[in-house]
Amino acid sequence: MSNLATLQLPSEITSEIKRLEPLHLDERTVLTLVPKYAQDATPLEIASDYYRGIKILVDNGYLNPDSPFIKETLASLQTYMESMATNEELTPAQLQGPIVKGTNPLSGDLETQIYEAMKVALNTDLR
Repeated sequence: MSNLATLQLPSEITSEIKRLEPLHLDERTVLTLVPKYAQDATPLEIASDYYRGIKILVDNGYLNPDSPFIKETLASLQTYMESMATNEELTPAQLQGPIVKGTNPLSGDLETQIYEAMKVALNTDLR
């Protein structure tokens, strides 16, 4: 399938096509929060996903690895995942997912968004 930009079209057709183009909504990033996890997703699956996602954001420079909140969150998620990997029987607390205490201040909008999204995804009050 060809890209319209590479086609040699008469200017009249090109101007008509440009008029019909969307308002460049695909050229900006918009954060949209929707339910990401299936209803039967386990707390371990959710915690693992958050851990990987936060690590990617840290590795790509979007989050500060020295942030107290990020350190606390990653440590809590890692401890939770390790405990789930070694325990066969789950306690009620483990079934609720990792508890990220959130005692450290949030630094910036991205940390706040992560905190709020985790609170909803893990169905717990983190602070």
